[in-house]
Amino acid sequence: MQAILYALAVKTLDSKDLEEIKEAISMTILGQMLVEDGIKKGEQKGRKEGRREGINVWKLSAQGESPEAISKKLQIPLDEVIEILKD
Repeated sequence: MQAILYALAVKTLDSKDLEEIKEAISMTILGQMLVEDGIKKGEQKGRKEGRREGINVWKLSAQGESPEAISKKLQIPLDEVIEILKD
């Protein structure tokens, strides 16, 4: 039922009305499940990107790059580079 409501809402309502529908759906069990799924996917993506970033930092470090140079090359804050290299 909510899927039908959503499909009709997208086709017929303006952004203000859609915002109200979104708030109503977010208070349902289905809405909560969708939020939880979004959070899990975001966490998984963040971990994957973090691993990739860490690998790149370690590779450059092994090649003799300084933390400052790694920070500039990878566009990562210096404190994050240093934290990665501590581990």
